[in-house]
Amino acid sequence: MSCGGTPLKANKLVQPLTTLTIAAALSGCGLLSNIIGEREIGDPFGLDNQEVAILLSAEGSAANLAVQAEGQEGTSFTFPDEDFDLRGFRGDYIKSEVGLDPTVTVAKPVRSYPETFTMTDMSMTLTLSDEGGENGATRSVETTSALDSDLVFTKRATCTDADLSCGYTYDEASGVDLAAALLLELGVDPSTDVALEKAIQIIQLDGENSPNTATVSFAVTTDSTPDLAGSTMTITLKEGKSVVKL
Repeated sequence: MSCGGTPLKANKLVQPLTTLTIAAALSGCGLLSNIIGEREIGDPFGLDNQEVAILLSAEGSAANLAVQAEGQEGTSFTFPDEDFDLRGFRGDYIKSEVGLDPTVTVAKPVRSYPETFTMTDMSMTLTLSDEGGENGATRSVETTSALDSDLVFTKRATCTDADLSCGYTYDEASGVDLAAALLLELGVDPSTDVALEKAIQIIQLDGENSPNTATVSFAVTTDSTPDLAGSTMTITLKEGKSVVKL
């Protein structure tokens, strides 16, 4: 058996390879990884039902045209280690879908609530950290996902301009599956291999549960008439399908 180096030669003095040794050798070759494939894991980054409030400010205006408002805000929270077993292997990659709740809330002050608004140029940055590093040092890793499509939201019929906040519902005609709107990937691109290794070290239960801190921030632009400048838009995240490849 060979992994690109010197083959193992038959020799009566060499003890037979155990099943564990064979598995380790296959893992080194990547063969066992291909056999095992992907394994689904639940909400590894603790994102389900997290609310992110984004304060929108004026971007610019033009007569008789929709006005943009933009914001870049985030929220931090803690979540426990994930009790999944990589069985001694380093992860090949993690792919984690992040869903968005179809209802977002817009809170005053705004002059009046627009009938619809379009959410554009959305990107989400996730920063993970814990204090489980060498000598108790803080480990951290950051990854970003961007949404290429625009999302249209329609004001609920019960909203009035006198309300302190107004709910908007996603217009499915936008054509985006909100359940998997964003995708966080670590290890798929070789440039993220180090980040993948750190992420696994942070979120994996490894003998002792060390609370993890996650910070989620959004950069987003909205188009509407009137604009949403000055208002706070709250987005709720939903857990999507997450898989780890051994």
